Amino acid sequence: AQTGRLDALRLQTPATDAEAHPALHPGQSAQLWLGEQPIGWIGTLHPLLARRLELPSEVQLFEIDLLALAVGERPTFEPLSRFPSIRRDLAVLVPAELPFERVRQTITAAAGGLLKQLILFDQYQGEKIDSDRKSLAFGLILQAKSQTLVDAEVDALMQTLVERLEQELGAKLRT
Repeated sequence: AQTGRLDALRLQTPATDAEAHPALHPGQSAQLWLGEQPIGWIGTLHPLLARRLELPSEVQLFEIDLLALAVGERPTFEPLSRFPSIRRDLAVLVPAELPFERVRQTITAAAGGLLKQLILFDQYQGEKIDSDRKSLAFGLILQAKSQTLVDAEVDALMQTLVERLEQELGAKLRT
């Protein structure tokens, strides 16, 4: 849901090695970008700061330059497709330090114009997973603009996605 809201605002959270915000948890924060321009931050308050302020629970916060957002490009209308979409789920094991953005970019590039939405619905590290790996589970909404997708096409695309994730990111299909 958060990713959809960021998409609606035309914001990106690219995988960069930029300095982390000192007030935010390093593993649970991201810098927000509009095109090539950084315009804010989103994340969880750093645990040390939260303890020092004696806050009872995790605090989520964001900072955004609304003026930069207001002068950005206007979204354009795209008509709805006459053809149905299809959802496929995919769970992979990836290196623990690999940013989500790299996985998202790889899936998006491999799926081409058929990927309408990518939903990260589970991220897990722990029991039954090597300590240097994490499990990511995605829902992929696929849809063609000019035809109804058939199972054979979608199966071939999913196989291509898995192969690209394996080759480019060292991912393994989770079964």
